[in-house]
Amino acid sequence: MSKPKFPAARKGFTGSRDKRPRAAAWPHPTQGPGPAYGRGRPRRPQPADRRPDFEGRPAPGTEGREAGRAKAGWQERREGRQRHERFEPPESAGPERFEPRAGARHWGPPGAPDRRGGRRGAPGGSAILPRRPGTTYLYGVNPVQRALAVGKRKFYRLWLREGRLSDALSALQSAAEARRLPVGIASVEALTAHAGNDSHQGAVLECGALPLGDEADALNLLGPEGQPPGASADAAQAPAWPLLVILDQVEDPQNFGAIVRSCVAFGAAGVVVPRHHAAPPSAAASKASAGELEACPIFEAANLSRFLEACKTRGAWTVAAVTQGGQPLASFTRDSAIALVVGNEGRGLRPLVERHCDFRVTIPVSPGTSLNVAAATAVVLYALTGAR
Repeated sequence: MSKPKFPAARKGFTGSRDKRPRAAAWPHPTQGPGPAYGRGRPRRPQPADRRPDFEGRPAPGTEGREAGRAKAGWQERREGRQRHERFEPPESAGPERFEPRAGARHWGPPGAPDRRGGRRGAPGGSAILPRRPGTTYLYGVNPVQRALAVGKRKFYRLWLREGRLSDALSALQSAAEARRLPVGIASVEALTAHAGNDSHQGAVLECGALPLGDEADALNLLGPEGQPPGASADAAQAPAWPLLVILDQVEDPQNFGAIVRSCVAFGAAGVVVPRHHAAPPSAAASKASAGELEACPIFEAANLSRFLEACKTRGAWTVAAVTQGGQPLASFTRDSAIALVVGNEGRGLRPLVERHCDFRVTIPVSPGTSLNVAAATAVVLYALTGAR
């Protein structure tokens, strides 16, 4: 018989590669000492009559420490931090005045030291306002003013810069008070850190996301169903011909905002964006549109190819704006409702989307030059709305 790899079980052997004897179970404190290694021996419970009683007075040797804590307001500061982390305003600051602490993500009472040792508003610190998850923060006078006037979003609070307010900021404060919206005061550094740039102009609006319409609402703007394209070719009805702008994967918020601004300026009925790979109606897009994003109807389509075919059943021509290969824009004659399609900043229109378009138009430019999608859309909109 071959010799086993491990010797037979002996006293204290665990059966593993570890040759150390297994620790015995902890004995009861009254059953003698524990093992000579490992954790220390458990403390024996003290009788009730031998336990020290420090009720109502500090423990021996801690009088100075307790007095120092009381003198520095340690307990009050700890409760204040817990309260401010729940985004509740400090009672001493009042309902309309909130001062952030430098480098912290919560509010602190006036004069409270920073966690890094600095004071509130110290040079080099970035005062950050408390952020609500899933919330949009519009910045700039025009976007905030348009959002408050239109009222599509859900509003939470308006932040204004500290100091004397200008006429534009005073008007925003009045508009917010008319909607019973809380108004807070913050430093310029706090607003800059909150907006992500210094283009806030002293106003940041804490609000919800912009609601988008669906495909059915966008199709209803073109006309009734069952009408072929070009059926309303009467020139007298030209001012009533709707124009819908469709963005095929325009992902830059600056271009998105500029296109929306041009659509509002030239009287487009609305803007349609795909559900995926599209710039969201964010604060940057609203700033780029000078606030017109808040008023322009924005719709979302799951599939642009199917949406273009549905536009044809509403009596609209589908027109694709391409960089080359299309007919000159000046030679295109509009005789019905139009669904204008513009493509991505770098890739242009997708081939499948372009194949579902009835016409392709091109803007003649000098050799070796080009226009970005926002500028090209503005030129095409001006040419197509000339009959108005």
